[in-house]
Amino acid sequence: MNSVWVGTKHNGVYTSNSGQLIAVGFCYDSGFQSIVDQLTDQPQDLIEVLQSVNGDYAFFVETDSYYAVVTDPWKTKHIWISTNNNRLLVSNTPVTIRQQDQHAYTVDPNTVIVVDKKDFSVKKYTNRSWNLKQTVNNHNAVFDALERSVARRYNSESITTLSSGYDSGVIACALHNLGYKKFSVSFASSEDKTVLAARLKLHGGTVLPETGQMTEQEKQDIRSLYVQRYSLDESGESIARVCKHMNKIGKTNILAGNSGDEFYSDYGYLGKQLGEKSLFGGWFPDDLELIWPWHDYMNKQSNLISRLDLVSGYFGIQHKEPLLDVELVQAWLNTTVKLKNRRYKNWMYEYMIEHNYPMLVDVKIGFGNDPKFLN
Repeated sequence: MNSVWVGTKHNGVYTSNSGQLIAVGFCYDSGFQSIVDQLTDQPQDLIEVLQSVNGDYAFFVETDSYYAVVTDPWKTKHIWISTNNNRLLVSNTPVTIRQQDQHAYTVDPNTVIVVDKKDFSVKKYTNRSWNLKQTVNNHNAVFDALERSVARRYNSESITTLSSGYDSGVIACALHNLGYKKFSVSFASSEDKTVLAARLKLHGGTVLPETGQMTEQEKQDIRSLYVQRYSLDESGESIARVCKHMNKIGKTNILAGNSGDEFYSDYGYLGKQLGEKSLFGGWFPDDLELIWPWHDYMNKQSNLISRLDLVSGYFGIQHKEPLLDVELVQAWLNTTVKLKNRRYKNWMYEYMIEHNYPMLVDVKIGFGNDPKFLN
C-alpha cells in the first residue's frame, strides 16, 4: 500500500464496499458514512456528493482507483499531504509527515486533491460552487438557515464565546431563541460593558478571569507541531484561555463567530474601510462575480480560522463555525445588494432587532480596538 494516514487524532474511520473515509471534524445532516456509501471509482461522483455536504471538516478518501484529500470551503480543519516518491502521506499535523522523512504541504480551502493509483498523477478540483445571483429581497431564508446552523452544531458539550459585538451576538441570540441556556463564556476587556452585562444575564454566562495565558512551553509545542512562524497574538492567547476553561468544566466544542467581519462586512461600512484588512469598504456590487471570493480563502479568511484550529486542537478542543454554514452563506449571497448595503452587517442587525436582543447599533468592536461608531 502506497498511502497512509499518519495523524494521531481523528474523528472516525468510515467504510463501505466502495472505499474508506478518515475524517477530522463534523459532517452535519447526512454524515460521513453517507459520503463513503456513495463513493465510486469516479472522482467526479465524489465532487457531486460534496455539493450537498454541510460541515466543518477535512477528510481522506480511498477507493480502488484513487485517493482524495478534501477540505471544506473555508478550511476550518487543517490537513497536510505529501506525494513524494509515489508514496502518499496525509495528516492533520505536518510534523507527523516530516517524521516519515517527507515534506508536508497544506491543502487549500475548498479543495479536492485526487491522486490516481495507477500513475500517482495529481488533479485538483473545487469542493463547492456558489450561486451568486442577488434576487431575494428579504432575510427569511437567512434567518431560518442561521437557526438550523446553530442547532446542528450545538450539543451539551458546546460553549460559545460571547462579546458585545454582532458575530457572537447573533449566534447567542439564535441559541437563546432555540431554548438553550448557560452556554457562553466571555472576557470583560475591549467590550461595551452594558451590552455584555445584559447578554450575560440573559444567558447565565461566565466571565473568564484575566489568567490562564499560554506557557512558553505550550507556545513552543504549538509552533513545533505546526509552523515555526505561527504568531500567537492576543486572540491566540484568548483562544487558549477558553480552551483551558473548557477542559476544566468538561466541554469539548466551541461554537466560534469567525468570518462575520471577513465575509459579511469586509471590515467596512458604506464604502468606508475600517482597517487594513478591508478590501472594498463593505460596499457590495450589483454583480458579486466582480469580487468573489473576497478575503480569499487561504490568505485572509482561513488564516483566522486556522489559528483557532491549531490552538484549540492542541488543547483537545474542537471548533464549529455557525456563520460559515453553507446553507447560511448561500442564503445570504442570494439576498439583494440593497439588503446587503442597507447597514453594517444588516442581516445580523435585523435578526437581533427582531428578537429584541441587547446590542449596539452600527458599532464595530474587536481585539485591541476602541469601538468604531459608523454613523
